[in-house]
Amino acid sequence: MNEPHLTVKKSVPVWCVITNSDLTEGRGYNFILHICELEATARRFAKGAGVQGTNAVVEKRYIYHTNKGILGPVTDIIKPSVQDTENQKRIDAEYVRKQRAKELQQQLIDSGADPNILQEFAQLLAIKNGNE
Repeated sequence: MNEPHLTVKKSVPVWCVITNSDLTEGRGYNFILHICELEATARRFAKGAGVQGTNAVVEKRYIYHTNKGILGPVTDIIKPSVQDTENQKRIDAEYVRKQRAKELQQQLIDSGADPNILQEFAQLLAIKNGNE
C-alpha cells in the first residue's frame, strides 16, 4: 500500500510566546504560551510572562498547510489589535533600516574603507539620533 507523499501547499509565519513551566527558577520545561499573527502582538503578550516576571521569549515559527492537514504549533492564533498593527509597522521599518545599514557597511568595507572608522561613525550616528 503506497501512501502519497506529504506536500506542503502553503506556509504561514506565526510568532510564538515561549515561557517556562517553572516561573520561579526556570527549571521546568519550555512551552508555547501564545501563538500570534504579528510579532508586535507576541511582544505585548510576552511582557512579564517569563521566569520571575521577565519577558518571555518570542520566536518566529511556521504553520504548514499540507495535503494531509495542518502541521506546526496549532491553537487559536491571536489576532493583532490596532495598536499591534501600528507597532508592527515600526518593527518592520527597524528591520529594514538595520538590514540596509549592514549592506552599506559591507559595501564600504568592500570598497576599502577602514572598519574602525565605520564603527566610530555608526556610534556617532547613534548618539545623534538619541539611541545611546
